[in-house]
Formats: sequence, structure tokens, C-alpha cells
Amino acid sequence: MIIKCYKMINRRKFLGLAGILLASAKVPSFASGEEKKKPRWMHCLVEEKERKKFDNPYDDTVYYINLFGIKSNNVENDSHGKTHDINAWLTDYYSTRNRLGVTTGGDVVFEKFSGVYLLNGDFCLLRDPNITMKQVRELVPIKRATANSYQLYLVHQGAAFDDRPLYILDELTAYINGANQIGKSGGDRFGTVLDFIPFSASLGMAVQANDSKYWKSKDGEDLKDFLGYATRKAFYAEVSQTGDQPPYENTRRRLGLLMNKDQMDFLQHELGW
Repeated sequence: MIIKCYKMINRRKFLGLAGILLASAKVPSFASGEEKKKPRWMHCLVEEKERKKFDNPYDDTVYYINLFGIKSNNVENDSHGKTHDINAWLTDYYSTRNRLGVTTGGDVVFEKFSGVYLLNGDFCLLRDPNITMKQVRELVPIKRATANSYQLYLVHQGAAFDDRPLYILDELTAYINGANQIGKSGGDRFGTVLDFIPFSASLGMAVQANDSKYWKSKDGEDLKDFLGYATRKAFYAEVSQTGDQPPYENTRRRLGLLMNKDQMDFLQHELGW
């Protein structure tokens, strides 16, 4: 049984987007005074006494997959693929626990939730907003550097998730965990990690523009907080796997090439970068 548990975490904010995207000698730094309160969206797969922590993200994901008997549907033998397995299991588990009703055709309608795995037994659970993947795509700038991942994830695979755009967070967390594995043990890096920062920003922007009721609710606050947390983790996952050194000028420069001003402003003013 999945049990919620509390964990002391550090939710740290960048002092400003300019400190990341502009080529300068300033090292990306964090606001003073780390918050100790666990965010509402963070839960744990097991009770604290049963939690196990691993240095290697792959060992972590394999442990929890085996612990819960989760069926693996991915051929990738890495933390990226295993994270997809846990994400799918979490999403299915929670999306079949809240029955809303039955259609005239006899189909049971469930409330939609999305779960994504964050390592160390922790996961994020979010209620899905009422927007489409198409509305997210409309806010993603056309950039040569992200053309391939845009077509694969937001167009080709996105077609199967048109009414479940939090699928973007499934890919985001899989790339974060996979990149952190490379940073720990080496191997071929995941070249798409940074792409999901502008994709995730566009996701938040689409919710803000098309489902304002959700965005202003507690669910929207959770999504906003998680987007800030996860996009910053993605930045440092890229740093980890590439070995970029402070002040991370190469990573900042490459991220800046993927975004437009609207996304930069959203990261800074809405997500706390």
C-alpha cells in the first residue's frame, strides 16, 4: 500500500533567470534561508522506516519496481526507462481510485491524476488540468535545437496524450533521473534534458491561459511549485551528466537558445527562477 510520508527537502530558488541565461561570471546561486516544509505534492512510496536510499538512480528505481511488483514495459536498462515504469504505475493507480460516473455508453469515468517519480522513494501526485497537448504546443517556440524532441514528444507521442498533457512531466522526470545516473556512473548522456525546461514552461503557460480556475486553485499552486522544482532539477541534471563547471556558462547558453522571452519571463516570475 502506498503511504504518504514527510521528508525534509530543500526547495531552493535561483536569484534570477538572468543569472542563468546570460553569459556572465556570476555563479547561479540560491536564496538564503532554505525552506524545511515538505511541499503538498510530495509523497512517499513507503513508510519512512522502509525507505531505502541509493547512490545510483538505476539501483533506486529497480529497488522500488521490484518492491511493488511493477511490470516493466521499457527495454531501456537505465533509470530513464525505469522511471517511466514507475510513473505509469503511479498514474494508473491513482487515476482508477476516484470514480466520477458512467457515460451513456457504459464507460466508467475516473478523475485524472498524474504521478511522477523523483528517486529516494518520493513522488509527485498532481490532478490533471483541463487543457490539451495542442494548447501546449501552440506556446512552444520553433527552435532548431528542439525540433526533433518537439516532433517526437509533443506531436507524435503527444497525440496519444492530447487530453493528458502532464505526460510532459513523465518525460521530464525520466530525463532528470536518467541524466543523474549518467552523472553518477558515466555513459552516453541524455541530450534532451534541457528541452523539457521550455516544454514544461509552456505547459504551465497553457494551464494559466486556458484553465485559469485550475491555475488559481490549490491544484494549480501544486503544479506551479512542482514545475519550478523540477525545471531546476533538470538544469542541474544536465550539469551533472555533462560535467559543466561553475558558473555553468555552457549550460546557461544552450538553455537560452531553446527559449523565447515569454518562457523566460514565466520561469522567472511564475516559477521562481
